[in-house]
Amino acid sequence: MRSLLRGLSGALLIAGLGALGAGPGGLAAQDKKDPKKDAKTPVAPPVVKKDDPKAKDDTRQTVGISTSDGLSLNGYWFQGNAIDKAAPDAVLMFPSPGSKVTDAWIGLAKELSTKNFSVLLFDWRGCGMNDTATAGTRIFAEPTLFWKEEYNKQLLKPQRTYEDKGLDFKAIIGKTEGAYRYRDFLFNDLLAARFYLDKMNDNGKCNTNRVWMVTEKDGGQLGLAFIASEFGRNTIYNPKSTGPLEFIQYKAAGKDYIGLTTLSFSGSNPTASAVVRNAQALAPPTVLREMREHLEHRVAMVMVYGDKEKDAGSRSALGLAGVASNGTDDELKKNYKYLRKIDNSKAAKSVSGIELIDPMDTYKVGTLIADTMVGISKAMPTGKDKTDREANKMTYVPRFPAETLGRR
Repeated sequence: MRSLLRGLSGALLIAGLGALGAGPGGLAAQDKKDPKKDAKTPVAPPVVKKDDPKAKDDTRQTVGISTSDGLSLNGYWFQGNAIDKAAPDAVLMFPSPGSKVTDAWIGLAKELSTKNFSVLLFDWRGCGMNDTATAGTRIFAEPTLFWKEEYNKQLLKPQRTYEDKGLDFKAIIGKTEGAYRYRDFLFNDLLAARFYLDKMNDNGKCNTNRVWMVTEKDGGQLGLAFIASEFGRNTIYNPKSTGPLEFIQYKAAGKDYIGLTTLSFSGSNPTASAVVRNAQALAPPTVLREMREHLEHRVAMVMVYGDKEKDAGSRSALGLAGVASNGTDDELKKNYKYLRKIDNSKAAKSVSGIELIDPMDTYKVGTLIADTMVGISKAMPTGKDKTDREANKMTYVPRFPAETLGRR
């Protein structure tokens, strides 16, 4: 079986890319704006807050990630430690939706930063550092923008409840009304995080021509779906004319992703499946071919799983990327695809996801992931020369077109 990426129609007009944000500004999916109001609220450069007082070292910085709907998501930044020698690959790291950042995530991010990966580790809206108990209403940087967003206006009622208490993932995730489903809008947090990485790229802290995602469980399927959706977005925020015929600079953002590492991949997220399907349906044939080619041959996939959970989930991920899931290890390596089994058969209980990394990292999962990613990064020849995105000049944060790519 060749996966969701086989046999789906991709023959719509190029105009379909406009719905994905592929216009001259790379962000045509934005709602119509009031230019006078928008001019007063430029996008600030990446917020780097004081170190978390609970942290026992200075390897991480607490940061705020601005979203298109006026939130400031809390996360951690781990700077690659050999930046003077080579621009670090950028890593977007996140737990599965509904879970939160733990010490195991922080330990893995630190290990990757010592291998010269620059890591942005964040919690989803309503989770962990961004939930009602921890962030409360402080997550609302611009409440007016928040209620201007249709997904928030239509689904999160009454308004005072959220402004008084903050966001709780369990309370918002199941909200549905007509064609609007709040699960679809989760991808907006990923796009905000990607935009943050591009600003750090322009600040000389990482290289977003080479972006990894590191996650767990159904976060892996969301990651694959997000990469597919990014083929409809221009990665150049301030594109310029390239010649007398006024061609506009264009590079599909999907090409920037070179790797996906997932602990205990789960392919059961209906929103992720819909985003892949709809991203293909809106893509012209040439873009669809490019998307398939990239996922199958140029996105490295490191699928980590415990001995007790077997490899069915990890192999399903390969199928979603268009790779023969029954291939041998040598065959998979040709496409930068790797299955990594953790022998935890003697463990007292079955664990999965980030729980494969216990406080002592008994099974050396963190080391395995870091060493594998380093080897792949060295072997990947593309994207080592950085591109200036001009992201810090943007006056607004890009918005994910959930009404176009979400479940329908």
